[in-house]
Amino acid sequence: VPAVSFLQMGGIPRFGEGHNVVLQDHDLVDKRIFYFSNRFWRPGLHPDNESGLKMRWMKKVLRMLCERDGIDISCVYIWQDYSSIDQDDKTMKALGWDAIPALVARSTYFVVFATDEQGNSEGALDRAWIRRSVFVSRLLSSLGIYTATYMTKLSDLNSLFNMTLKPLQSCKIDPATYASGKMEQNLEGSYSHQDPLCPWTGKLTDENDRDIIRRQCLELLEAAAEMPQDHDLRKRMVRRANRLATATFKSSRNLSDSEELASDIVGD
Repeated sequence: VPAVSFLQMGGIPRFGEGHNVVLQDHDLVDKRIFYFSNRFWRPGLHPDNESGLKMRWMKKVLRMLCERDGIDISCVYIWQDYSSIDQDDKTMKALGWDAIPALVARSTYFVVFATDEQGNSEGALDRAWIRRSVFVSRLLSSLGIYTATYMTKLSDLNSLFNMTLKPLQSCKIDPATYASGKMEQNLEGSYSHQDPLCPWTGKLTDENDRDIIRRQCLELLEAAAEMPQDHDLRKRMVRRANRLATATFKSSRNLSDSEELASDIVGD
């Protein structure tokens, strides 16, 4: 969604309401993509509450970062799942979710909106799917392709007073050794890893997703480890993430070969 339009809206737009713009990779040269990661405040219904607080929060964060970094708002586009992924077509929604690593790899800024529908600001990075998205930006940054990653929090759900916006601090990822770290499970059933933000040790609603997340991350680590110096790492990571999303989509939904080919063409 173009930021110019986003800032004029009264609420977070739903996919298909006429605000979306389709961009190809060659269109991104002079663009700034802001990826907004957030949890629904009204689960199953809408990411915001009835007062529209989250939309005001997103606008404030957008303005703060653009003003601080001197970014022309006309070059900025917002990606967040409710606005950018089809919410009605189950097949397209699943494909959109599978493609998130490729979308993160294309982003200039990645912002985690940590406060949940209960007003809690702690625990957002305990979620495996959020960690998976953060992992992509961390991996790119560790290899010299910087994606500015932030976390923002609210003190309560009544106003933006005392809102915080800080860079997300995390350890570097070595693609050659990261996968060798052991995943251990304690007596309570939770998992641990030498990296406290390891995606495949995060909390999940569906345990079947753990292997999916781990496989996606291992594919990205492999792509990064094979990358020669002075090569276009971001482009290679995007292509690997696209292939992974297509493979996951096909295996879980029985895509035909012709549909897979079409996905590959779009991905490249």
